[in-house]
Amino acid sequence: MHVVRRLVVLGLAALAAAALTAGIAQAALWLNLSRKTAEPSDVVYVRTAGFGALAGARKRPVRVFLAPNAQASQIRSTRDPRLSLLGRLRVDRNGNGRLRFGTPNRPPGDYTTFVHCPECARYSNGRTLFPSGPNTPFKIRPALRNCESSVYGDFFGLDDL
Repeated sequence: MHVVRRLVVLGLAALAAAALTAGIAQAALWLNLSRKTAEPSDVVYVRTAGFGALAGARKRPVRVFLAPNAQASQIRSTRDPRLSLLGRLRVDRNGNGRLRFGTPNRPPGDYTTFVHCPECARYSNGRTLFPSGPNTPFKIRPALRNCESSVYGDFFGLDDL
C-alpha cells in the first residue's frame, strides 16, 4: 500500500513539474534581431523566436522598447524615460511576431529590448514589461560621416550678424 501511495505521489509531482515547465517555456519570449549593431536610422528587423510565441497575446498590442543595458534591471514601467519605443509587434494567426524599426538616435552603447505584453503576465511572474533578449546586447554605434556626407562651411556666431 505504501508503494502504491508513493508512486501516486511521484506521478503527481511529475505532472506538476511538467505543467510548471510548460509555463516557464512560454514565459521566455525572445526576440531575434536581424543585426546586432547599427547606427541611428539603420533599419532592423525583429521576429519572435520559436513558433507561436505570442499565440495567446493577439488581443492587445505587444510593444517593443529599447533601453540602456546597464540600467535594464531598474526599469519597471513603460513610462520610464530611459525606454525608447521601437514599435508594435505584428502578430500573425500562428502567434509569430514581427517588427521593422529604424534605430533610434540614442547615445552609442549597449542596449537591450523590452516587451510590454499584458497578456504575458501569467507566464512572467506577473510582469507585463520584461527584457526579451537578445542574449548579446544590441549595440548602437556612433553615426560616422564619409566624405560625401560631411558638412562644411563657415560658422557664424551672433557677433557676426
